Amino acid sequence: MTRGLGKRDGEPTQATVLVSLPQGSDLAERGSATELLLRGSDAEVVAPQDVDGLVSVLAKRYQQYVTGQCPVRLVARDDRFSRQRQAQTLFDAIGQYTGRSLHPLETLGASRAQ
Repeated sequence: MTRGLGKRDGEPTQATVLVSLPQGSDLAERGSATELLLRGSDAEVVAPQDVDGLVSVLAKRYQQYVTGQCPVRLVARDDRFSRQRQAQTLFDAIGQYTGRSLHPLETLGASRAQ
């Protein structure tokens, strides 16, 4: 992303920034799979073309970094994103098609016993 970050000699300065945002800050179009998944969570979802939104999130995250705040993983804030919860969602969907009630941990235990 290249954006004027200030002025030098009266001309806007440009900078190229490589950003790795913490989990909970995502680029996604409204209605996309990512946006639908994160809807209702406290994740900050910004459309890729929303420059003001991107600048806002980058400024907020940079300020958090400068003040020593460490990001908290989304799964720690919302268990909908835990592996166990996601596995159960998958097994529930499979169970709807097979007519069998499955639990991921029970299935894992059965396969290890064989």
